[in-house]
Amino acid sequence: MLILSTSVLGAALILVSVDYFVDSSRAAAYVYDRLAAHFSTSAVCWYSWAVIGAWPLLATATALVQFCITGAKFDHREKPQGTSCQCHIGRD
Repeated sequence: MLILSTSVLGAALILVSVDYFVDSSRAAAYVYDRLAAHFSTSAVCWYSWAVIGAWPLLATATALVQFCITGAKFDHREKPQGTSCQCHIGRD
């Protein structure tokens, strides 16, 4: 679940920043208006539709990268070699 949520949010943040530089955040404003159930009269151009359409593709690609490459052979329960748990803070 964590991989899926970070990939969807990461893809959204990347595409919002691309939209900011390409089309002055029109796609982000369009999606916000639709989610907030506001009627928007502003038309979005094909750049905005390309950014909105790329979101699921980028989210899927980043989820695959996190699952197959980043998470391969990694266990969060395993203690790294060379570390010790002996910590004496404030004691002499």
